[in-house]
Amino acid sequence: MKRQTPGLIVCLVLLIFLFGLSGCSTIGPAGKETAEPVQTGGHPESPVIIDTEPTPDPSLQGKTISEDGAIGNWLVVIAGAQKFEFSDGKTALLIFYDFTNNSTESISPFLALNVSAYQRGEKLGSAHTFDYVPYQGNSGSHVRPGTTIRCSAIYQYNEESGDVSIQICDWTGDTSVVVYKNYCVKELPGEIGTYEIAAVEAANFTDSLPREAEMDGCYLSIHTEASETTDCDGSDCLRISIDFSNKGDSDKNFSEDFTTIAYQDGIELEKAFASESVPEDHNSWADIQPGSTLTLSMVFELRSSSPVEIEISGEDGTKIGTKYILQQ
Repeated sequence: MKRQTPGLIVCLVLLIFLFGLSGCSTIGPAGKETAEPVQTGGHPESPVIIDTEPTPDPSLQGKTISEDGAIGNWLVVIAGAQKFEFSDGKTALLIFYDFTNNSTESISPFLALNVSAYQRGEKLGSAHTFDYVPYQGNSGSHVRPGTTIRCSAIYQYNEESGDVSIQICDWTGDTSVVVYKNYCVKELPGEIGTYEIAAVEAANFTDSLPREAEMDGCYLSIHTEASETTDCDGSDCLRISIDFSNKGDSDKNFSEDFTTIAYQDGIELEKAFASESVPEDHNSWADIQPGSTLTLSMVFELRSSSPVEIEISGEDGTKIGTKYILQQ
């Protein structure tokens, strides 16, 4: 008499077990049990999007987060956000933030911070325009210690739904400390508070610097007198002059080999083109041979009547500087 094979019994048991599972549930990703989907009406290809209360990015959990705070040696405050409309009718998200330099060296917000915006978990791309945008470009301006500047950043976004989160951290991307704020795209507050650059009448950062020195194989000397002029738009400007001597054994170019920054009220001034130029205005980009000397001039747009500080630095770390008191 043949013995009953255990394999047949095992197969029958498995079939009964699997049949009992059918209709109860489905197995989702990673073997997790999930409920059967329930259709509640509407076309299945037109999902309903429901906005929930904004929550911080999961990657920021456990981090030091606030709407304002110190990031290293810099104080950062998110100062608002608004819908910005371009001249062509397109829109973008414009955010504002204040940067205070609490370090001992001048630095720009662009070099100090990493500013990002996210919507529905995706990083937003920058919006580009030739239109005037408030405070645009301020992030690239060097700021003296103890000085505050308002900056802006502009992004492409979906203005219909999906909250936007602003995240500002150290320039390295280190998120151990993050200044973070959520905005509902339907209720953007606009710019919060007014911003005015505080006048600095007692500028003294260049008082300890020599007015002339040898650096990087050249000899530079800043003239003690400067002249006021205007640019093509009629804005007040200051023209400074510098003697530039090449003491090295190869050609030198002032603009390529040295960095010149003009400060007023602790914030870098923009370079400008005078409405009436002089030959020296073009010499800062001229190559000069070893043993040669020329005088060059540079023009900066003024923002107030406060003193103007000029600081020139070379790659070897040497600095020279001077201060000009403007006529009231």
